[in-house]
Amino acid sequence: MLENFKHPNTDIADASTRAFKTFCLTYFDDTTEKDSMENHSLVLAVRSLFEPSKNDLNIALTRGYNMAFGVLTNKLLSFLYPEIVDVLLANSVPKGNESDEAETRK
Repeated sequence: MLENFKHPNTDIADASTRAFKTFCLTYFDDTTEKDSMENHSLVLAVRSLFEPSKNDLNIALTRGYNMAFGVLTNKLLSFLYPEIVDVLLANSVPKGNESDEAETRK
């Protein structure tokens, strides 16, 4: 799933995001204890997406990662707060390269 988030074909990125949402709902619902989340491989994988999402000039990567961040469960969002908000805010600002127009940032 993680590799397909950054695929330039939006159908593939969408399918990956839907699968990721199901995965998150299955393993990180509202009953999940925060103590068990700290070193969980999924939490570490999501955190590893923060820097590439903010700094990579590949628009498909940023779009795909932002879609994935949008389907995290409430428990995951609260656990990753405020880092996730900082990433999303940084990604809402154009990165200033030639491929960074409104159509590619949709």
